[in-house]
Amino acid sequence: LPCDDFSLREHFPSYNINYNNGDGWGGTCILTHKSLTKKFYDITPIFLGDDSAGRVQALRFDPKDPPNNKRHDTPFNILNWHFEGDKIAQMESLLKINGKIRTIGGGDCNFVFNPDEAPNDTSNLVLNGALKEAWDRIVSHFDFTEITQPTHTHYFIPKNLDPELVRSSKIDKIFVSYDRAD
Repeated sequence: LPCDDFSLREHFPSYNINYNNGDGWGGTCILTHKSLTKKFYDITPIFLGDDSAGRVQALRFDPKDPPNNKRHDTPFNILNWHFEGDKIAQMESLLKINGKIRTIGGGDCNFVFNPDEAPNDTSNLVLNGALKEAWDRIVSHFDFTEITQPTHTHYFIPKNLDPELVRSSKIDKIFVSYDRAD
């Protein structure tokens, strides 16, 4: 949207803003510092299909002039997601990306791995069934490791402040496909 573009560019003038607006209103975006594109990398959006529009975004970073760019000589991918609706189709769209290239991915998963990360023990956010199988394929495809954080990342406090309705969960996650020693 023009107003979003103006607002973000006003506050982040040194960044390229890569949008993925599925419906023209909502969506994801990835900000990259202009020095990356000017000096070190060519950035290419990876089209993942209509199922992912506005929900799953992928950028590939290819090094510019590798012989003269020794510090930045490895291609990599950045993924940003907000899984919502047909999460399985959105996850499966990620399988189109070369899983052998280093990848950093993260965002709003809208699921958790265990009840400790959920609002309560009976939460439907806990990953299971076909959705877990789809996620396991993604983890295997990219050889993902989660960058863990100790706290919940999503909080809901109702306007009426009813403590029975207050909830939190750990639905925002970041993953990398390379060894932490790298």
